[in-house]
Amino acid sequence: MNYQEGGIMLPDKDKTKEQLIDETTRQRVTEFAILECGLKWMEEALRESEEKYRTLFQSTLDGVFVINAETMKVALANQSAAKIYGFDSAEGAIGANLLDFVPPEDRERVTRIIVEDMFAKDLRQVNEFRTISKDGREVWISAIGVRTEYQGRLAGLVSIRDITERKEAEEALRESEEKYRSIFDKAPVSIMLLDKEGRIVDVNPHHITNIGKGQTTKKDYLGKNLVTHPSVVNAGLSETYARLLKGEAFSLQDVYFPITLAAPDRYFNVKGVPLFKEGKVIGAISIREDITERKRAEERERELQQELNLASRLASIGELAAGVAHELNNPLTGIIGFSERLLRKGTDETSKPYLQRIYDEASRAAKVVENLRTFARRREPKKEYSDVNDIVQKALELRAYELKTSNIQVALDLAPTLPMTMVDFLQIQEAFLNIIFNAEQTITEANLGGKLIIKTRKGKDYIKISFADDGPGIPADQRDKIFNPFFTTRGDKGGTGLGLSICHGIVAQHNGKIYVKSRVGKGATFFVELPVITEEIDEGK
Repeated sequence: MNYQEGGIMLPDKDKTKEQLIDETTRQRVTEFAILECGLKWMEEALRESEEKYRTLFQSTLDGVFVINAETMKVALANQSAAKIYGFDSAEGAIGANLLDFVPPEDRERVTRIIVEDMFAKDLRQVNEFRTISKDGREVWISAIGVRTEYQGRLAGLVSIRDITERKEAEEALRESEEKYRSIFDKAPVSIMLLDKEGRIVDVNPHHITNIGKGQTTKKDYLGKNLVTHPSVVNAGLSETYARLLKGEAFSLQDVYFPITLAAPDRYFNVKGVPLFKEGKVIGAISIREDITERKRAEERERELQQELNLASRLASIGELAAGVAHELNNPLTGIIGFSERLLRKGTDETSKPYLQRIYDEASRAAKVVENLRTFARRREPKKEYSDVNDIVQKALELRAYELKTSNIQVALDLAPTLPMTMVDFLQIQEAFLNIIFNAEQTITEANLGGKLIIKTRKGKDYIKISFADDGPGIPADQRDKIFNPFFTTRGDKGGTGLGLSICHGIVAQHNGKIYVKSRVGKGATFFVELPVITEEIDEGK
């Protein structure tokens, strides 16, 4: 009636609860029929002859005894009855009061059965109750009695059967099912029971409240097939569940579920254990542990560590950059000035291209030095109450001509109720300009045109600005380096690798965050998050 998995007795999934009850009922009906037939034979024997009576009485395997209606004591017993009650012989049981062997808490019920049902009403029905044998054992018996006469006095003829083993088995089953149900209901992970086809036949409460976020019920899952149903299984796991139902257990870490019944974008550790009966798979257990918060915490910790490492590098490089810019600025000024003077005075055609090249490269170097000075500058932001939407639009105006001539379409999606906040208008504008310029160059180099989408949104206590381009995207091995000073993928095209580093420094000085999300071939999106700071807080009110 049960199968066992990992030491836990689980209900037989080939039989419903109603089938188990029917099976137990049929067993008890059979016992009743046997006991009743034995009584009928013995009654008939009593009427026919003493000889036949004694033979039947002593040879039956069921315990049989006669009790006096007045004294409730045993007047006659067979060997089987004596054995059930712990007596050495049938004669030893004579004179014993059967109620003395009934536990005190059951005595009232047993007395009523004997006095009212058997003696008064002659109800021939099977009853089950506990007795304590002479040697102290707890014995469960199934008994049926009829009203009769013995030696001219009212008596009861009772047939009993020891059903202790059956009751112990039923109790073991009940305890096993309670233990199983307790584990199933209280487990801090999602558990689903599957039939041999992969359909869900049960889910535990944790799945409903935690995985389904309380927005689903058990009915939403029952009958769904983990092999074929897309709303309850990661598409990549379908084949894994198919193998599970062929008898292959599995354990997978960090499984990404893009779709569940109630909540998207979750991570789980998933395990599957097949259940066998007589060597055949009859179902399986699927266990899911939600590790989404842990993954997010790990990701936040990783991002924070990257921020700390980047801040440390920026601080060190900033000091170096300030010194280098100072030392280079004077000679570069001289080179640019003299080369420009020579070009104005006019030179022979052979020397002119070389002088122009000297002037152009020196000017480019001067621009790098200017960026170094900007990067190394430690000026505190001069904050004022500003509208971030206005800063975005002003930055776009400064690049409007270049964006248009590069055939780049700009789409603005600015939140109309965005709160104002305390920022350095020019510094934030410079950061936005650098991001827009970076997107412009990326799109232009990859295509003949493209699209830039700029959005602003209000978060809980911050303003989020996003700049999404449809360029080639950023490879994964470059995303962690994108804000590093001097890191550039455009070195041969004039890139200095300082633009995004400057953006990072500006945003960091405003206690904000800047980060990028990208997939190769799908473009890149830069996010800037600025804290909402009111004028009152800024003034210390």
